[in-house]
Amino acid sequence: MALTNQEFFDKTITHLVKQGCRAWGELGGAPGDGSGCLYRTEEGLSCAAGVHMPDSEYRREMEGCNIHSLVVKWPSTAQYFPSVPLTSILQRLHDDGSNWSSTDGFVGWAEAERIANTYGLTFDKSTYQKAGE
Repeated sequence: MALTNQEFFDKTITHLVKQGCRAWGELGGAPGDGSGCLYRTEEGLSCAAGVHMPDSEYRREMEGCNIHSLVVKWPSTAQYFPSVPLTSILQRLHDDGSNWSSTDGFVGWAEAERIANTYGLTFDKSTYQKAGE
């Protein structure tokens, strides 16, 4: 069963808090591909979208695709994202280095609350922090 926007948001923020860092690595493997945020890393980390995708759907070729391109190239993945625009903005929350601290992990609380307000979702920082403990 598909998640509601609220369930998707809650699962994503809880995941970011628990993980404590971005899923970051080499984008393609070819020289010049560079590095960036990944749906999945070899170390088992995942981004705000990657956490919702089962292993059976994930393909290394997805790296470097934004969520809009992902659901076009791999239509079966769309079922895991109740809202592509919400997923996209949560990807940006994950990708933005200013939302992370090397000592405190996820610190993008103001931005997360702004996203919740934009989408008419509830936001309780203490609930996410407790879930991340």
